[in-house]
Amino acid sequence: MMNRPTQQCQYRLMKVTKLKQLALEFVVIFLGVSASFGVTSFSQMRFEKAEENRLLKALATEIETIRVYEARASRDVLDDIAIYSELLKSDGMSDGALGAVTSSKTRIEFSLFNNSLFSPPTETYTTLIASDGLKYIRSNTLKTALTNLHIRSQSRVTAGLAEERLLKSTLLNEFLSKHPSFLIQASDPNVSVDEYLDTLSHVLLENQTVKAALGMQLNYLKSKKAALQLYELSLDDLETALKRTRS
Repeated sequence: MMNRPTQQCQYRLMKVTKLKQLALEFVVIFLGVSASFGVTSFSQMRFEKAEENRLLKALATEIETIRVYEARASRDVLDDIAIYSELLKSDGMSDGALGAVTSSKTRIEFSLFNNSLFSPPTETYTTLIASDGLKYIRSNTLKTALTNLHIRSQSRVTAGLAEERLLKSTLLNEFLSKHPSFLIQASDPNVSVDEYLDTLSHVLLENQTVKAALGMQLNYLKSKKAALQLYELSLDDLETALKRTRS
């Protein structure tokens, strides 16, 4: 039969062994959890990087499309300015003055009466915002450039569209009530562009309301031209920020 000191010694030994086993199990569990967390974290980082690269590529493609759209919109505004400036010359239009801009009655009619739009292709950006995709883009400079283009700069371009609609509506009503023959000539194949413009010249001489409306529209077009130039600068800034982020 064991004496009491021996029993106490064995009990302490069993207690130490149990504590070691528990400690070992804790270490194993801790290492397992840490390894699992590390793998999950690494996988998440890989996913976020892949998602960022996908979004950056899509934005680069969209920038190219926007640039084409903006260039066309700028050309249209410059053509409209040329048309209005020629129409409003104090000494009247010179023969063939609009030849460098257009030889189409339809184009002149559109410039006078149709409302322009500015709706560049922004599907990627819109999806990026709707899906909270900005969280995958790490560059704050790029995020700022996106905001400057799609919110601030685009708002400057579209700010005057309501004014343009009002001016053109006033102009069209004036022609409908006082000069309907001019509107008919636009679709008459027997009326040449020169004859069409000659009729318009006479309208401008006779009707100060029409002339004033054209002058106001010309001022609006000049401000729109400036807004488009700022938009193009913002687009350049976005493209630069995107290239730096992707490099």
